[in-house]
Amino acid sequence: MSTRSGPTARADKRLGVVRLVAWIIDWVCILGWVGLTAAVGVPLHLAGLTGGLSYFQLNLIGALVVVVPVVLAAAVTESRPRAATPGKRLTGLRVSKGHGGPSVWAALVRNALKIGVPWLIGHAAVFALTMPGDTSGAVPPIVWLLTAFSYALPIAYVESLFLHTGRTPYDAATGTSVVRVPTHHGHATISSPTPPGPGKSPLRTRIVPE
Repeated sequence: MSTRSGPTARADKRLGVVRLVAWIIDWVCILGWVGLTAAVGVPLHLAGLTGGLSYFQLNLIGALVVVVPVVLAAAVTESRPRAATPGKRLTGLRVSKGHGGPSVWAALVRNALKIGVPWLIGHAAVFALTMPGDTSGAVPPIVWLLTAFSYALPIAYVESLFLHTGRTPYDAATGTSVVRVPTHHGHATISSPTPPGPGKSPLRTRIVPE
């Protein structure tokens, strides 16, 4: 049950909607990459050039070619000064940790949990369905379990945007949060830590073009 109420609850729910829109934009970009790899891989498979590979090898190559680059790309964009994937930039959001953005390691773990784990679980379910096995046609329970979990995890991520604090499990696991980018005359301002000194604020604000 949500513990938020009043204006704060409405603001958090709006942020959840914006985060969901950013997520959809990012997945459009991801699907573009999937389409590009398919445009190369499918003709190779149809030409018989992958015929010597096992089901396990084919799925491992698919994961390395598709999932790993996507996770790395998201981690790089979120660990840079703008701390935002394309979807977040277009919707005016950024990833925050402390007084700045996440480190490369935190961004990598964050996106591995957000993108990599659900995708690989779904990949494993497809792999289990397509590999040769029992000729009776019965689907093993493990396949049903993997398939259900591959759907349940993303759904749980989306629901967490609108429950309690609005932080997802991968936010909580990495100590990050997603916030709106404050603007100043059409420019985004990003605060980052700087050593405090006499008469100085502990934060330094940088203004970067939107």
